[in-house]
Amino acid sequence: MTNEDLSIVTTFYNNSNSIDEFFDKIKKVTIDLKKKFNFEKINLIIVNDGSEIAQYNLLKTKISKTNLKIKLISHNNNYGQHNAIITGLNNTTEEYVVLINFDLDEDPSYITDIFDIIYKDKKIDCVVCYQKFKYNNLKNITSSFFWKLYNLKKKNHNYFLNRPRTLRIMKKNIVEQIVDHSMLDSFFENTFRETVNFNFVKAIEISIKKSSSGYNFFRRLKLSINAIYSMSQSFLDLYLFIFVTIASISFFISLIYLFKFIFYYNASIVSGFPSLIISIWLLNSVIIAGISFIIYILLGIKNKTNKKIIYKIDEN
Repeated sequence: MTNEDLSIVTTFYNNSNSIDEFFDKIKKVTIDLKKKFNFEKINLIIVNDGSEIAQYNLLKTKISKTNLKIKLISHNNNYGQHNAIITGLNNTTEEYVVLINFDLDEDPSYITDIFDIIYKDKKIDCVVCYQKFKYNNLKNITSSFFWKLYNLKKKNHNYFLNRPRTLRIMKKNIVEQIVDHSMLDSFFENTFRETVNFNFVKAIEISIKKSSSGYNFFRRLKLSINAIYSMSQSFLDLYLFIFVTIASISFFISLIYLFKFIFYYNASIVSGFPSLIISIWLLNSVIIAGISFIIYILLGIKNKTNKKIIYKIDEN
């Protein structure tokens, strides 16, 4: 038995459809954990990551009607799941911390199973749940390809050959390292694996309920670029430098030819094949510069790690 405490950290972003079911399942889990392991206190930390005001108000109303011990932390804007998780972890002091998604694609009943694993083997610092890739459609195939590409230069943890889930349990020392390291990276799985002092990490496969994402196309694009940036920052920095340079040179060459055409008219300067090449250069310079600028702007999400603002903290 244990007399230590546990925090369950989750993030909320317009997940109103799962509020009632989530609270019901978490309540059953807390009862089960207290009964089996004699926990003195189990806290639920919910980080509201800039949800719509109506959804935020609904969440607060539901919290007031439950007897769970809940701390609600609200961001003033949507900063992404990584930042929301770090905010939640930064507000924990318990010996054990569980991460879980609010949308219930991961069944909260697994919390009892993963704690049982870490409790029985004191060498284990963390238990991560994962989902095996299924190659039954193009989306899963491309997802698998991206994940394996992302893992090429990462530490060789076997459980990352499949898709790690948010659901995991960690000891306090791991949580502290993750919070300290989070300012260096804005992709959570990268932050998690760059945390160095693991004794042992256990992985278990779980069944995942099909769920829908609250992110639109542009939000997913930001996160994808951010993930690639986390994989190799120097590569993208080099890409931006080279292609912005190419775009700038192409643009100035086009201007030179245009200047010659206007002030020193010579049909051979811009006719035929040279004219086609110049047009391609000019068009490519605009496209490349535009793409580079968009990537540069989208990568600004990385800097939000240092800029997120906690709007308020409510405890029931």
